[in-house]
Amino acid sequence: MNRRFFLRLSPAFLSLPYLNACNSSTSTANEKLGKLDLTIFSDRAFGHLITQENKFSAVETIQKDILIVGGGIAGMTALHQLKDEEVVLCELSDSLGGTAGAVRFQNEWLCQGAHYDLVYPETFGESVLKFMENLQVIQYEKITGSWSFVDKQFMIFPEKEGRTWHNQQMREDIIAETADGEAFLQFAKQFENRLKLPTRLIDPQYHFLNQISLRKILEPKLKLSESVWQALDYQMLDDFGGTASQVSALAGIYYYASRPYRSKDTEVFSPPQGNYYFIQKLGEPIASEKIWLNHLVTKIEKSGKGFLVEVIDGKAKNLKKKIECKQIIYAANKHALKYVFPPDYPLFAQHEYAPWMVINLVLQADFLPEGFWQNEIISQKSTMAKSFLGFVDSDAQYHLQKDFRTLTTYFCFPPNYRKTLQDSDYQEITQYAIREISQYFKVKPEQLYQALVQVLVKVMGHAMAIPKPDFLFADKNTQRREPNLVYAGVDNSRLPLMLEAMDSGLEAVRLLKMNG
Repeated sequence: MNRRFFLRLSPAFLSLPYLNACNSSTSTANEKLGKLDLTIFSDRAFGHLITQENKFSAVETIQKDILIVGGGIAGMTALHQLKDEEVVLCELSDSLGGTAGAVRFQNEWLCQGAHYDLVYPETFGESVLKFMENLQVIQYEKITGSWSFVDKQFMIFPEKEGRTWHNQQMREDIIAETADGEAFLQFAKQFENRLKLPTRLIDPQYHFLNQISLRKILEPKLKLSESVWQALDYQMLDDFGGTASQVSALAGIYYYASRPYRSKDTEVFSPPQGNYYFIQKLGEPIASEKIWLNHLVTKIEKSGKGFLVEVIDGKAKNLKKKIECKQIIYAANKHALKYVFPPDYPLFAQHEYAPWMVINLVLQADFLPEGFWQNEIISQKSTMAKSFLGFVDSDAQYHLQKDFRTLTTYFCFPPNYRKTLQDSDYQEITQYAIREISQYFKVKPEQLYQALVQVLVKVMGHAMAIPKPDFLFADKNTQRREPNLVYAGVDNSRLPLMLEAMDSGLEAVRLLKMNG
């Protein structure tokens, strides 16, 4: 992916479920491949116990000063700041990370979520950048006027950044070759370096961009071809979970104007574990007893000057614990507040979450030719194609294990897929990815199938809150019911970006300390 010219021709957003689009040729291909041996990672069954918490009896009551709910970037940032306090973090999964997750396979990390970040300009928020500097993650470069990453071995070589496969052809720099595409980039350029991160720092004069969708602000101003609209839809779906018709103009324009992609090369930072790298950095100084994995928070009730919290312990045959605490940082997905803390659920009730599926295809190391880091596969031949965002190839990353090579594929589905996706569909989705990748590398699907060492499937039903119009600049902490229950995470009116998540954790701690 050339970061200076990163618009690509992509499929238009289609709303019909892909399961209705299977044709006879697809079915035949599935039969030829046969059933795959999949290892599924999903918290759906355990998470749904939140509606059945009355079936479990509490076995013990524990006192803590502070409870943190959720072990993603926001929750772990808060925990890092509070590591010397009497604090515990509850995470429903059996691993940390959330949408920045990873899994260990034969002494190598495999990314199962967000997989990269870019250098930060000096115009971004000072507090969060200094925090990352203290983590020894980034350092200031006077020559470039930006914050670069310390671990240079994880930078992607520009010549290996990526390419796009569209209709049996490699496509590069599509937007640069079209007059209407260039017109759009010129429109976005007027906002270059004016939309800061974290978004809470954006000047109010640009807040009007949050009140309208990207498509609606562009249609009266520019006459764009279907190819450019498809490119915009693809990029918005990739980063924000929705199309140009769904995300706000501020989210869309931010994507193209926040960093100087076209004026100079922008470094790409992508460890094999993806953004789980930041989770590891945040967790290094944390005592293990402060992190409770497989612990599902099911109810928060006000009790005296603090709270009484009920938690299902998934590691102890689903027994329930009770935690008495003075303060809470809620950094988990806010859709669960409907059950956990109903008084504040209306603040987040309008959120729409896009489901993700990340599939690690672990292959024999010498099977495919030399690869590129990010590979965008664009196809309109079925409705599943619009949700398939391509794959990341470990061959272009720094990695220690040389016996195998991992192609990490990404799907981002519309919110209504969450209810229709069943375990049996994972086979079809994985086989679809195999067929598309086979065409990309010009090999037969059966050959790729035979080269598989392992297939790991990560399913996230509420992966990304779509930044629709009026989503940003509406921090729910200003309306929360309890001063000592603070909200963190990008689904609290933030763009779904790593730096935003980290800043939200810092802000949550600041608010707690203000309340004493």
